[in-house]
Amino acid sequence: MGLRLRRAGMLVLLVLMVFSLPIRLTAQEADSAATIVGSGIAAPLVDALVAASGAAVNYDLTVTGTSPGIEAFCQGEADVAMATRPLTEQEALLCTNNGVEFHELLIGYDVLAFIAHPETDFAQCLTSDQLNTMLIPSAAGQVTDWSQISADYAATPLTIVLPPATSASYAQIDERVEGVGLRADLTTLPTAAAITTAVRETPGAFGAVDLSAALAAGDT
Repeated sequence: MGLRLRRAGMLVLLVLMVFSLPIRLTAQEADSAATIVGSGIAAPLVDALVAASGAAVNYDLTVTGTSPGIEAFCQGEADVAMATRPLTEQEALLCTNNGVEFHELLIGYDVLAFIAHPETDFAQCLTSDQLNTMLIPSAAGQVTDWSQISADYAATPLTIVLPPATSASYAQIDERVEGVGLRADLTTLPTAAAITTAVRETPGAFGAVDLSAALAAGDT
């Protein structure tokens, strides 16, 4: 997968985060609470959907993370699993072996944009491997210049600015980079506006925001 740069230095990656809701088909008492487990990223969306429906829904929602949630679901311990990806073949087989019949419902996409300082026009495309090189935990203090990403890139100090580790965007990036977490020497800022400002004012800067913020920033 290549990450294409917009002209004038904006680097935009459309990463599709699948909010998958595998729903177990069971006969359930009308007054019993549905058990929902899984992704903390998808949980607020589930709550919002229930609230917007206007229906009186009795449910218990527990954030466990995508994989543990799917495992619990396939073992018959939950009625709904919230996930940021589809079930794997192994997970689907586990459900089948345990007699859990399910449907996967796609309820949304989350689009993430990577942005760069306008003068970083030498990097018109980044591969997933290059993104991994930039953000992997072991890159801390080691990968500090764009020329280390590619021999074709100009020698320019690399500054990385991302959302906080508690944000959905950070988790989305972490899912696509090897290791646990991201490099420890990056800068985190609380808002998309703060990130775009830091990237605009710092030559060689590279950041991540939601797509709407990146589009609003234009070519700056």
